[in-house]
Amino acid sequence: MTPDFVATLPVALIAVIGGYALFSLFGFGSAILATPGLLLVMPMARIVPLLALLDAGSSALRAWRGRASIDGAAIRLLLPCMLAGQVLGVGLLRYLPVHETGLLFGCFIALLGLSSLRPQAQWLSGAGGIRSGIGHGLAGGVLGGMFGSGGFLYARYLQRRLPEQERFPATQSVMIGISTVWRVLLCIASGLVDGSLLMTAAILAPAVWAGFGIGHLARGRISRQRGDTLLNGLLVVAGLLLVYRHIG
Repeated sequence: MTPDFVATLPVALIAVIGGYALFSLFGFGSAILATPGLLLVMPMARIVPLLALLDAGSSALRAWRGRASIDGAAIRLLLPCMLAGQVLGVGLLRYLPVHETGLLFGCFIALLGLSSLRPQAQWLSGAGGIRSGIGHGLAGGVLGGMFGSGGFLYARYLQRRLPEQERFPATQSVMIGISTVWRVLLCIASGLVDGSLLMTAAILAPAVWAGFGIGHLARGRISRQRGDTLLNGLLVVAGLLLVYRHIG
């Protein structure tokens, strides 16, 4: 363990706790909130496989528990598109320069926050049809491969296709679980996972469960509307700070 890693460990711990508290509240978004903090101490090409490793076990467990309530037709539509999109996304992550990748992520989350703050944002209000499913699956896969942040697109699509209270979270959990495991395999095949990264994941693993605990305590004490506004405001601020940091 290097002195530099020890010095930056508190930043990484806070970022991971915040990201997984968000995941516990909304069912997606761990990478969206954790990545801006982690970018202060490591490059994007390390963050995406790190968060995939941290999320693999819990995502797979949630997917297994919810398998009985999934919507098979939605999975069959989204899954091939997501798998193909992640191949492209991880390939871009592997070869894009570090500086440009961080700048792109800052722009991405700032625009995401601004778009979601608009009432009835048009790009999120499409119907749950076949073309919409293909588009959401591909885009979610590419963003998941590049930034580890594609789950919100699966959620937006499934919310409109599956109004049933049990089928949506179960299907979303399965999509996130498969997406995470597939991303880990792609990162290993691309040479993005090594012994140092595995050790970092082991050290940060307790922060994942701390984040889940905080999210569980906050659930029910904050309305969904207020939570969405807070989340999108954080995205705008974090994105603009990242853009400023990388331009500077």
